Amino acid sequence: MGLSRKRQRELKRLKRSAEDLWDEQREAIEHASAVLRDARRQAANYAREEVAPRVRDTYEDRVRPALRDGVRAGRQAA
Repeated sequence: MGLSRKRQRELKRLKRSAEDLWDEQREAIEHASAVLRDARRQAANYAREEVAPRVRDTYEDRVRPALRDGVRAGRQAA
């Protein structure tokens, strides 16, 4: 037994709605991918321009002298 015309129209309408939704979701994912790409690029730039110099300066100003003093004290104790 086949579907009535009314049911066939309803199924066609539902299929069209599903296809439209699928297209909208695909566009949303493409847009989100583009935003993520830009955010990744900006984060890399920020890390290179702001974070890396601060880490390098902190290492040079605090860590290296403390390590040098610790090694010197260890040599004197030995």
